[in-house]
Amino acid sequence: MAKPSWILKPLASTAFLIFAWKMGALTSLYGQLIFAGLCLSWLGDLLLIPESKLTFLVGLVAFLSAHVVYAAAFVQKGFDPSWGAIAWLLLVMTGFAVSLWLMPAVRKNDPKMTLPVLAYLTAITAMVGLASGAAGASGDFRILIGAVMFYLSDLSVARDKFVAPGWVNRAWGLPLYYAAQFVLAATVATT
Repeated sequence: MAKPSWILKPLASTAFLIFAWKMGALTSLYGQLIFAGLCLSWLGDLLLIPESKLTFLVGLVAFLSAHVVYAAAFVQKGFDPSWGAIAWLLLVMTGFAVSLWLMPAVRKNDPKMTLPVLAYLTAITAMVGLASGAAGASGDFRILIGAVMFYLSDLSVARDKFVAPGWVNRAWGLPLYYAAQFVLAATVATT
């Protein structure tokens, strides 16, 4: 018997793709980039279902690529240096704290994942920094809200994979993740 996640997760992830498409994602470069990021996230969602090391790593690459594409989309919105500077200061401190919390567990439980996890943490941190600058430049703060929600949801995945596995991680991480994707998808309507 198939796990419910094999049906429910692809359906939920397909919903944010349909939503973005209906909001007009394909009518602008910003929207196309957001849509591409959503597609990569959809792929990452599928790859995390089997719960194997290989599919987790490939899923991590898909999500890392999504963050890079989202960052490119945010650059399209412009960059407010004052918002960006404040964000970068906060993000460096946050990234350092997350590294202190997460990396010992990664090195202990799966040392081969040290560099991929650091690369991922760097990419998502940069994505949030660019989202902050884009929100300041465009006045669309949904960009920053969606990016921060995605960042926080990824902490639940990291906690589940490396620190303290359990359903509680999915209980708060999945709602944040899907809300983040829908919030980011909604930003394409203003382009």
